[in-house]
Amino acid sequence: MKQIWLFLRSILQVDFAWGGMLFVAGSLTALLVVPTWQNNTLARLREQNVNISQFVEDINDLEVTIQDMRLASRGYIITQNVLFHQQYTDASARQQKIVTKLIQDATLLNDSLTVNELVVLKQAIDDWRVQRLDHQVALVENNNVAAAEADFVQGTKIRAFDAIRTRIDSLRITVRATQNVLQEETQRVHAINLSTNTVLAVVALVALTLVVIGVWRQ
Repeated sequence: MKQIWLFLRSILQVDFAWGGMLFVAGSLTALLVVPTWQNNTLARLREQNVNISQFVEDINDLEVTIQDMRLASRGYIITQNVLFHQQYTDASARQQKIVTKLIQDATLLNDSLTVNELVVLKQAIDDWRVQRLDHQVALVENNNVAAAEADFVQGTKIRAFDAIRTRIDSLRITVRATQNVLQEETQRVHAINLSTNTVLAVVALVALTLVVIGVWRQ
């Protein structure tokens, strides 16, 4: 009977040691795999945050640029100075590049709502630029300053510029809301990452202790 008990005890000790070793192996594997997955998630979130931050900067730049266009065209009407004409030309070209970049960036962000808002905004800016500013500048070029002044006053009454700025503000709010969600998600993943690593480290330590006890009992 004693021999049977010793035999079973030896088997249990071996199984105890092997079980602990398997536990250690599993814990170490988890320590390698889980953090890698979490780090990949954090890298993706950081990239999205960077893209959205750049997107917000471009929106702000767009707002400044259309203001420059308006001021330059107005200055050209009042003074007929070619420097204002050049400023308007430069700002107009810059505005078109910014809008094109914003649409491309929104497509990369996989945000169909923002893309649709940008398409509508682009059309509003194009109509305002072509039907008002370009037209006013062309009238001054043809020495018809009075008509250009009248068109400027008419455009002010229509408030097309104000409508464009309202659309930009709406777009900025939408994008910043998305940015806030990403920042919260990043913080949540950081917290999970810390908790998971701590738990896995404790589990690995316990498993190693089991192995030591199993080997010591043999």
